Amino acid sequence: MVDGLPFVFSPGLVDVSTSMKGAKEPCRVSKSYLDPGDPGSQPDRLIAEVPAEQYAALHVLAFSRKLEGAVPRMTVRIGLMGGGRGLLENVRFNVPNLTDGGASEAQVVSRIPVKLADKSEGWLYHMRIPLPQTGNLRELADGDKARPFTLEFTRDVNVHTTVPEPYELAEVPAGQPSAAVIAAATMELSPVTVVTGTEESGNIFYETQKAAFQAKLHNRATRELSGRIALRCAGPGTAEEMSPQRGEWTVTADYRLAPGEKKVLTLDATPPSRLRGWYSCEIETDANGVLVQKRSTSFAILAPDTRKAKADSPFGVWCFFK
Repeated sequence: MVDGLPFVFSPGLVDVSTSMKGAKEPCRVSKSYLDPGDPGSQPDRLIAEVPAEQYAALHVLAFSRKLEGAVPRMTVRIGLMGGGRGLLENVRFNVPNLTDGGASEAQVVSRIPVKLADKSEGWLYHMRIPLPQTGNLRELADGDKARPFTLEFTRDVNVHTTVPEPYELAEVPAGQPSAAVIAAATMELSPVTVVTGTEESGNIFYETQKAAFQAKLHNRATRELSGRIALRCAGPGTAEEMSPQRGEWTVTADYRLAPGEKKVLTLDATPPSRLRGWYSCEIETDANGVLVQKRSTSFAILAPDTRKAKADSPFGVWCFFK
């Protein structure tokens, strides 16, 4: 146990600098990287399987060391990949050096003193890496037949273009090697599960409706939880469009849940401007002051539905089948 959390130490350390070692062009994304089980087609990978769940964080016992050409950070990828397809969430974080104390890193929970081979002192760092964005993977965790998530430790992730076929684009580990070394890791479940959605297909509303989102909360912890769910919305359009009509607003709702209790909250995300268009929406849920789940979604506001011909219309563009 470290800081009250269970860790299982493997016989050897996991050297993250070996991730993607041996990669060479042409590195096909769909037929190579996204098929980690295909023997003979892969560079070195550091991959594990974890249950498909809503996670709040990853805890690691790790350190970095001086390594020529490497950087003191690593990337964790979590999601599903296989069959030439993948849906992954990434988080990159710095890992303190074995000998510098690492007090400046916000993710460091504690330091474990160790004796090095030269009799000098060093530190192994317990780091908590937030993973609230596993909220974007919720549908993949639903049902009894949900596949385990893939968890990968690797270097910086960048957009890769396959040569000589530039149409194949994907984010792959393609940066400098990581100088990080991992001694142990464990996953922290989100104490509250969150399922969000609307009653409208595709989150598409008419301007005569309220853009109402429902949040289904379940406290699976053994203690009472209180917190807040926030919808951070922006639009219409994207920031790149630089529309003078674009605005940002936040809608919040507080909750308090006893152990095992479930509750449904309704939040009205209707734009204050009432303008038609596409809107982004970040849904964040905290528990006892800690962000535990985050989901990126969107919705749209359309003109009033004045169609007279619907299910019996001869034009498919006017017919929205259920």
